[in-house]
Amino acid sequence: GSALSMFKPEDLNHVDFAFGSTQLDSLQMQKLSGISTALLEKSSLKLNITGIADRKKDRFALAELKYDSLSTLDSARYAATLQSIKDTDLLTLTNKRAQNILLHITVKDSVPADQVTIVEGELSEEKGIKLIECKLELDVK
Repeated sequence: GSALSMFKPEDLNHVDFAFGSTQLDSLQMQKLSGISTALLEKSSLKLNITGIADRKKDRFALAELKYDSLSTLDSARYAATLQSIKDTDLLTLTNKRAQNILLHITVKDSVPADQVTIVEGELSEEKGIKLIECKLELDVK
């Protein structure tokens, strides 16, 4: 339990991502390694991962990333870039986030793959969020 002692229990049911990002920061990696330790200690535990993307915040962030690669500033082009980001792109983002969590747990921390499942991604629209919280759910097999 020491690996998880720095986290509040309610922080262990999600992994945070910046808008538009699929990268795990060091704090989230630390959290996942603590969860991995629990999974390795109890083979009856199973982790379900749900990738989440926000319809507004992630769409804006993806449009920014795409738009920054275009040289000229042009509001019509920006609006078109924003419209070009579809729900399918956001679902791809949910999947990449979940995959990165899965890879950290199974590859970096060597948790058996049969203890970790990716659940279908979800799109949300929440006001006032600062980060995207991908859901983690521990279950007993």
